[in-house]
Amino acid sequence: MIKNKTLMLILGIVLLLVGGFLQIKSPISSADINLCQREVAVRYGSSNDSTKKMLSDKCESDVGYVALMTSDASSANQAAQVISAANSSSLGSGMLSLFLLGVGLVFTLVGAVAVIAQRRNARKKLSIK
Repeated sequence: MIKNKTLMLILGIVLLLVGGFLQIKSPISSADINLCQREVAVRYGSSNDSTKKMLSDKCESDVGYVALMTSDASSANQAAQVISAANSSSLGSGMLSLFLLGVGLVFTLVGAVAVIAQRRNARKKLSIK
């Protein structure tokens, strides 16, 4: 295991930050969001505003929906393959961010407890002498 407790604490905080950034960062690029929103406007131009707004909002959060709207799939099978591929890549990045958050949390807690215990022991040794 890591011998330097402070290093473990710092590594844990860094892993928490990286995992948090990956969790917060949208897996959908702004170009894909814009393309999806334009496609929604073209396909559902005659729909009422609330329907277009709801579908346009999905372009910012649903990876599979963006893949469907931006693809030129001509059959349901092709559309399903496009959505599945997009969701698989999104799932992998989500799992990585959660893994980093978990490891970072463990390292931070263990490092913090070890640093606090080390400081207490150092104080006790000073007070005994």
